[in-house]
Amino acid sequence: MKKAIAILLVLLVAGVMFGANDASLSVSTSINAVTGLKISQAAAITNWSAAGITELSTALTATAVTDLFVNLQTNKKTSFTINIDAPHLANSDNTITYKIPYVVTAAASGDGTASAAVSSGTEDQPLVTFGGSVGTGLRILNHGFSIDVDDSAYANAVEGSYAATIVFDIVVGS
Repeated sequence: MKKAIAILLVLLVAGVMFGANDASLSVSTSINAVTGLKISQAAAITNWSAAGITELSTALTATAVTDLFVNLQTNKKTSFTINIDAPHLANSDNTITYKIPYVVTAAASGDGTASAAVSSGTEDQPLVTFGGSVGTGLRILNHGFSIDVDDSAYANAVEGSYAATIVFDIVVGS
């Protein structure tokens, strides 16, 4: 019995000696939000190092341009709506007041949810909403859209060059 108690005491002392040397290290990090927006033509962006476009590859005509994409890179968990400001096409000659309207329409399918078509001459109109994701980190979301010029206004326009800049805004948590 004394032998068993002695062995037990040795084990207890050894356990205390080794247990007293335990150490711990707490670690943490903080991830900043990443949000980026690019417009592409002909193909959606799948690698964020690819350049977006700032103008169409060809001038608008009476034929709709249907191969456009809004591309969003994000790691945020909230949803995003992409709003647009879409002024009418205006003649580069400021003395000509004739404007050409057009419609911007999100594709029926894509990574987001399409809003109603946006007529030019409006501001802060939703085009597409991308849902949030709490289980996914950095990701690229794409949704197609088209621009269709009003055929009658295009056919009856005063000669000259017409242009407009469509502005795409990210609205967080909408």
